[in-house]
Formats: sequence, C-alpha cells, structure tokens
Amino acid sequence: MEFHRLGIIEKLPQMIAVQAEKSDAVKRAFESGGELQAVSGETVADSISVSMPRDGMAAVMAIRDSHGFAVSVTDAEILAAIPAVARGSNVFAEPAAAATYAGLKKAAAEGKIKENESAVLLISGNGLKDVASAMKSAGKPFIINPDMGELRKLVADNKLA
Repeated sequence: MEFHRLGIIEKLPQMIAVQAEKSDAVKRAFESGGELQAVSGETVADSISVSMPRDGMAAVMAIRDSHGFAVSVTDAEILAAIPAVARGSNVFAEPAAAATYAGLKKAAAEGKIKENESAVLLISGNGLKDVASAMKSAGKPFIINPDMGELRKLVADNKLA
C-alpha cells in the first residue's frame, strides 16, 4: 500500500487475508462489517493462531481499501499445502506460511481469483519451525534397499513427487 501512496505503483493490489478456520477473527470482522470478536485461535498453524489479533482492524481496513477479500482454510488444507508449496516452488514452508497457498487454491476454486490474474504469496515462515506438521503432511516414508535400481524405479514412477 505504501508503494501506491508514494506513486511507485499505479494500481493498488488487492489484499487477501488468509486465516486458519479456527483463528479467523479478521475474516469474520471483514465479512460482518463489525468489530473484531475473539475466536478460539486453535490451529496447526501456530504462527497465526491468535484469538484476538493485535492489529486486526488495520488488516480489515487494508482489505477494504484495496477491494480485497478474506478466506479461511482448514488445518487439513494447510497441511496439504506444505508439500504442494515444496513441489511447486522448492520452498519448505511452515504451516502458517503454507496457509497462503491453501488460501490461493480456495479463492481460485471459488472464482475469487481468475485464471488470467496474478497473485503474490508471502511465504516467510521456514518449515524448520514446525517439522512435526511437515511430517504429518508428508505421509509415510519410502523404505528401500540401498540399491540404485530401486531408487531409479521410485523416481521413474514419480512416487517421490
């Protein structure tokens, strides 16, 4: 928003708030047009797990001023986003950071982001902050003999992706 105010960019980008479903006070306030109300704040994405965001109304105003919107995602969607982000961008994201991708997918599926539009995701949290969640999302490890032939077969069958 500052770049727009300074004249560096002509068009203000839409701000899209992505929150965990059980920690979505900003989304609720934005959609209701009311004040922030405390929520449970319980989510696998502990970096965004807060019952009452400190700057929540500033976030609501940024969404409104940019003609944006808010979306909430489930813990299952967040966990599924961790390996998807890694596969698509080679970034190991922690759950709160991966929530942005889960939100993008949901917004696109709902038609809020069109196929011809661009989006920038802020993925600032490293997956090493929460390895346990990454392990949950990765599934069972492959166990093979120390044999290049077996490894080549896994790779060729695309089972490692």
